[in-house]
Amino acid sequence: MRSGPILIQNLVARFTGKPLVEYKPQDDFLKLLMCGDGTAFGFRFGLGLKGKWVWEMKNHIDQMFMDLFKEENLPDLSNGAPLNCAQFDAHDVVDVDGILPEEAARELSRDDDGVKYLQNWGIIKKMTRDVAFRAAVLAHC
Repeated sequence: MRSGPILIQNLVARFTGKPLVEYKPQDDFLKLLMCGDGTAFGFRFGLGLKGKWVWEMKNHIDQMFMDLFKEENLPDLSNGAPLNCAQFDAHDVVDVDGILPEEAARELSRDDDGVKYLQNWGIIKKMTRDVAFRAAVLAHC
C-alpha cells in the first residue's frame, strides 16, 4: 500500500515527461494476512497480532485505500499543480494518547471478539511515532 502513492506519482510523471521518483520501502511495516475464517494474523515491531479484530483492521485499511480511487477522491491534475499524496496518509484512528503501555499491550494481545480494531490501530500508529511508548508496550508483551 505504501508504494501506491509513488506508483501514481510515477505514472503521472511518465505521461507528462517529468522525472520519476525512487521508491524507498519501509524497514518495518504492518503485515496483515487473512486466514479465510474471519480472522487474520498481523506482525509489526516483532509483535504478533491475531484475531477477528486484525481482520477488521485489515478490511478497514484496504477499504480506505480503495476509496482513494473513487472518482470524487482522485487528485485534480488539470491545473498543472504537483501531485499531492498527503491524502494517502490520512487515517481515521481512535485517539489513544491517554492509554498506558501495559493497557496497550493487553489490548494488542487479545484475540477475542470484543476488541475494538480502530483503537488497536491507533495504538499501532502511536507506537510508530513514539519510540518510548513502543518500547514500553513491547516490554509488557
